[in-house]
Amino acid sequence: MSDTAVKNGIEKTQLSGAQLTPREQEIFNLLLEGVPPKEIANRINITYNAVDKRRTKLYRKLGVKGINELLARYTVQQNFDLIKSLSLASTEKPFIITLADNAPVNFSLDFYPFVNKNIRITAGDTFTFYYTFTSNTDLGVLFISFSDISQGDYKHLAPYVHLKGDVKANTEYSGQVTIIAGNTASNTDSNANLVNIGTYPYAVKQPTITFTEFKLEQANLRNN
Repeated sequence: MSDTAVKNGIEKTQLSGAQLTPREQEIFNLLLEGVPPKEIANRINITYNAVDKRRTKLYRKLGVKGINELLARYTVQQNFDLIKSLSLASTEKPFIITLADNAPVNFSLDFYPFVNKNIRITAGDTFTFYYTFTSNTDLGVLFISFSDISQGDYKHLAPYVHLKGDVKANTEYSGQVTIIAGNTASNTDSNANLVNIGTYPYAVKQPTITFTEFKLEQANLRNN
């Protein structure tokens, strides 16, 4: 994986089977990088409305309902590989993610964090998340949760847990939080057992979060 791909948390994906036009493929790759639609318009020299129309058509072709489902579906393996390497030496290979723009609500990103591919998050399961991070911009609240998009709808598996409120840019924060699942994942598929990292309220600048520690431990480890 290249340094650029690690920095964005993803690698570019060629979707020839989805019959994307060259322009749609270009927009798809930029969306995976976390680039907001308005910036995409500037980068490829078309109007925002043109980007929005192509993005809607792109979602329809790929069978996704929005940016969260797109990112979760097409960045699962790349993020899995990255997290697997981080579990061996997290301080040597910081995990850097750019949160996707969900204007006007918030920025967030869903990805698969578990080294074990047979995990199924089950109601009542308890996880401890150890973290050290910095943000490139001020944030109201940075939160973590679990999600399931395997059935086509976005399903929350746990309440939002605050990592830190009143986050200041370029300031390091460390700690640990407990996450208790309130719902059970549909199955053991990667898309059914995702971590959701996000911020609210809507940030002025697109957040890039650098984790030098990203460790998620399950207290009652369960394989199904």
